[in-house]
Amino acid sequence: MPVIPKTLEKMKNIMFYLEQIGIDGINLLEFCFPLTNEKEYIKRGFMLKYPPFQTYYNYWYAGGLAISGSEEESLELLKFASENKFKMGVFYCSLANKHLGQIYQQNTLYPKEKWQYFSQNDYFLKTAKVFDEDIFKATEILKQNGIFEYYHNQDLGFLEFHPKYINLFKDKYIDIGLSSNVIEVKNDEVYLRELKIQKVKINDFNLKNI
Repeated sequence: MPVIPKTLEKMKNIMFYLEQIGIDGINLLEFCFPLTNEKEYIKRGFMLKYPPFQTYYNYWYAGGLAISGSEEESLELLKFASENKFKMGVFYCSLANKHLGQIYQQNTLYPKEKWQYFSQNDYFLKTAKVFDEDIFKATEILKQNGIFEYYHNQDLGFLEFHPKYINLFKDKYIDIGLSSNVIEVKNDEVYLRELKIQKVKINDFNLKNI
């Protein structure tokens, strides 16, 4: 059941009634804007949650974008159920949880390459990427540090390596992009699809934050 903002007391009454009649459980969902009928959402004063989910993709769950305030009221309802010692199960599923569950499934189907990092934050496969004239400089720095686990695509003109080595490039005047990827299977063929690439602030980089 989606939790619509400003319906907290109504939802408490509904949950209390469900508990009284012996319902086994309820799954609270983050209320979302399905990217259509926006005039009705505006008329009701709904606002998009900020920041929105950060990586765009054709996710299986057609939720769209989360509405501000829904998650906070959902958590209040979890607290309400706990304080009242409900016997029925009460669960909460955010939009991010649904999306990340999909990415986790896709990116754990097959072994990752040695230069790929499986993010513990969003479950995308991430690599550090350099292009053009930076390829030679990056390769030399990696080799000087005894690192040979990288991939050089000569046809497309890029070199990628594990993000844990990004800190080796401080003050080296090399532009590095952080690439986020997902595994897809089409017609029994396995593909790696790049969804976005962001320029890295090398001096501030921390592997745990990606």
